[in-house]
Amino acid sequence: MNNLLMLFITCSTVLFSQDIILWDLGVIIKKSPNENESIKPLISDTQIKPFYKSNIVNNINAIDLSDFKISPKHIINILYWNNQYVKLIEYIKNNIQNIGSLNDSQRLIYADAFYQVGNYSEAINNINLLSEKHPVDEKYFTLALYNKKEGNINAMIGLLEQLIHECPKSDYLKLAQLQIKGFK
Repeated sequence: MNNLLMLFITCSTVLFSQDIILWDLGVIIKKSPNENESIKPLISDTQIKPFYKSNIVNNINAIDLSDFKISPKHIINILYWNNQYVKLIEYIKNNIQNIGSLNDSQRLIYADAFYQVGNYSEAINNINLLSEKHPVDEKYFTLALYNKKEGNINAMIGLLEQLIHECPKSDYLKLAQLQIKGFK
């Protein structure tokens, strides 16, 4: 009797199921007419977007951000999360007196916005404005990558060598060594 009940539950689960995402197993089980494609690796068919990458506002271009009564810090994050790099750069340039000085996380966002639009020299300038509290190894590595994109290979190699000598226990050490090895 128990076997018959278990068989019934198993069959009904398969017949009336929806897609099941099993993160711990790394697969998605899809209800599919083709039995060969019912289990797919999670990496090849990821259907869940991280919250910070989902559009908080569906049409951010149609919204005047000055109408919102929220902190400029939050507006900077909203624009960045929605990949509105040009609008982010314009917003910071036009509202710098309201924003005041940028903290390190805002400065990194601002630098990355310049990097994303291809203005590498401004990205480098903003990374150089990070405070002394910011980790030196991360600063050197980011500057090296931005200089590489700018075409300043000698500056990139110099920054990576500085990272290697000044921060021998850095998480970026192996990456720095690989970058240098690729150019020598």
